[in-house]
Amino acid sequence: MRRSGGSGDVVDVELVEADDDGRAEPVAGPGPGPAPGPATGAATPPHGPRRRTWLAVGAAAAAVVVGVNGVQVALDAAQVRRWAQVPGVMRPMPEPPVEVWSAEGAWVSDQTDDVLLVGGLGGGQRVLDAATGEVLLELAVDDGAWCHVGREGGRGLTDPLGTPGTDLILCTTVRWSDEGTPGPGVLEVYDVASRRRTGDLALSGQPMFDHVVDGDVVVVSQDGEGFAEVVRYDPGADVVRWSYRSDEAVGAPDGSSSLVTEVVGEVLVLRAASGSTGLLLADGTETDPDDAADVVVRELSGERSVRLADIHAGMPRTQVLGPDGELLLDVEGYPGFGGVLDPEGDVLVVTSLDGVALTAYSISRGEELWRHDRGANQLLLQLGDVVVVASGAEVAALQASTGDELWSHEAAPDVSGVGLTDGSRVLVATRGDLGHDLVALDLDTGREEWRVPLPAVFGSLVPSRGGVVLQGGTRLVMLASP
Repeated sequence: MRRSGGSGDVVDVELVEADDDGRAEPVAGPGPGPAPGPATGAATPPHGPRRRTWLAVGAAAAAVVVGVNGVQVALDAAQVRRWAQVPGVMRPMPEPPVEVWSAEGAWVSDQTDDVLLVGGLGGGQRVLDAATGEVLLELAVDDGAWCHVGREGGRGLTDPLGTPGTDLILCTTVRWSDEGTPGPGVLEVYDVASRRRTGDLALSGQPMFDHVVDGDVVVVSQDGEGFAEVVRYDPGADVVRWSYRSDEAVGAPDGSSSLVTEVVGEVLVLRAASGSTGLLLADGTETDPDDAADVVVRELSGERSVRLADIHAGMPRTQVLGPDGELLLDVEGYPGFGGVLDPEGDVLVVTSLDGVALTAYSISRGEELWRHDRGANQLLLQLGDVVVVASGAEVAALQASTGDELWSHEAAPDVSGVGLTDGSRVLVATRGDLGHDLVALDLDTGREEWRVPLPAVFGSLVPSRGGVVLQGGTRLVMLASP
């Protein structure tokens, strides 16, 4: 090949072939001007077959390019589908979002893929359709009621918003005495599908935990003497199927408690400083608790689970158990993952007891990979080989396997909810020319993909499968890609 007539970024390529006698002759190509021909009086060389050969080679090369691009598109689509299954990951937002709807409300207290549970400054709580903002249900509860989505497995502090829930909304209210001690509470159950209240139950004390199983609600409360009471309640039939009261106090009359509750398989486990008890969810029969000293905080792929152990000993430990209960990892500290954790990963980041250091471990090898003392660290998300952390006003991405910094970006310290992700990019609220902007950064490189101004009055960003909810004023605004 030889180049001819090229300038700037444009290069014309002319293919040159050899005749039978070894002389090079040009093959007509896309260069400027007429294609060079044979010398005067010379016999016309048989270029036809050779031209067809070059055309065939060119077509094959184009097919390879198309094939490679097709494979990449398929891989990208598969990655999007995989991220879509991870709780807390939003739908793709490749374009700057626009306002989809706005509705009265000050904050989002809970959500599923389909609904948002919102509260207002003037009291009252409502259930909104996440796609349209339509009010599906008005909750006629006291101002002090705590409402949330009923979930199979209860509601843990480490659950990201968007964790799949049921159609039940559970509201609990505590009645306080004149002395300031908690008295009997009330459980109210609402069904989003039928848009009505389906049951209410008087409790012996303040509610501590709830779990939905086959449409029933298992609720744990602590009475005025510090004893735990558990009931399984059928809201449709307004019937208590079974009840249990602990033999020993798990707390004090002032409402303080050492009780920690979780569901392990078909067993409800009650853990207190005085000991642990297991109750079968089916009928309330007492049974030996399985790993009663541990709290399951997240399930991983391959039937692995992350547990928080020795929580009553004052030196909590993070453990990862395999499918047969074998101990894969056992280290000091708290599970450090934030709202989004890739369940397929081999790296687990642990936060030190003082909340300053982040340490990454390989689950399969059980060894430390790296440690960062960044100060006041908050782990926002972990997807693939990228870990995103926040420290003060800085958001930074680290390579999960090495701890090397990939990129950093300055965020607005007065806005909470940074580090939202759709699996390909991270959304960060940052200071703009006239206020705050919402910026999309490529997850791997930190490159800015788009930027949009945010309303003057808002306080935080809430991830939703459909987009981002702005909250903190008197109205909620849903932003989503067009």
